[in-house]
Amino acid sequence: FRRGLFRSAGAEGAAAAGSEAVAAGASVAEGAASSASSLSTKLTQFGLNVAGSTLSSAGMSGLKYDVQHGRDFTAKGFFEAMGIGAAAGFASGVVGGVGGHATSGLSGKKGRSGIAARIGAKAAVGGVSGAVSGDVTTILTNVQQHQPWYQGLAKSTVTGFAKGAGSSAASGAWSERVNIAKAAGVSDQTLTRVSNIVDKVKSAALSGAAYKINGTAAFFAMPGYVVWGAADSWGRQD
Repeated sequence: FRRGLFRSAGAEGAAAAGSEAVAAGASVAEGAASSASSLSTKLTQFGLNVAGSTLSSAGMSGLKYDVQHGRDFTAKGFFEAMGIGAAAGFASGVVGGVGGHATSGLSGKKGRSGIAARIGAKAAVGGVSGAVSGDVTTILTNVQQHQPWYQGLAKSTVTGFAKGAGSSAASGAWSERVNIAKAAGVSDQTLTRVSNIVDKVKSAALSGAAYKINGTAAFFAMPGYVVWGAADSWGRQD
């Protein structure tokens, strides 16, 4: 009887130990799966941001070339401009993505110091991203035009950093507007009213009538850009 009791107790202990081991293994597997999913999400977001920056910069560079070369437009020059823009956008997207990930830990900081840290970090990342984008554009343009690769590099660095830092600081301040208002002592009721006004403005901007107005304006604006580019080209030739 005692042997049977001991065997039963040993079997229960082994079963309990096995259950704990299985539970621990499942917990580890769940944690690994969660980490892998989080990493996959971050990489996907990073890739989309870089792709968006690349395509946007390429399109803007192509449009700029089209506007500035109304009379001497060539397919080669157009695609070279798009290529330079794509390279600058890619570099800017990579720097911005890496910098954003590196400063993501600041999201948990509270109070005015947290607000200032997040805005400052965003401005710094935007400044470096703008400087890199401007430098890539300057270097590739110099190579394309058979000029010294470093020509105008210092100017593009300073200008790119200033523009990137300024726009990113403004964007960061806007995203922190609620926290800034609270730190300044603005009541929740006032914040709600302001938010409602902003929502109404957004709704009006996205309405069908607004789309028609914006579309009409764009229809007349694009020929204006082309005319301006042609006039600018004529002025240089004269």
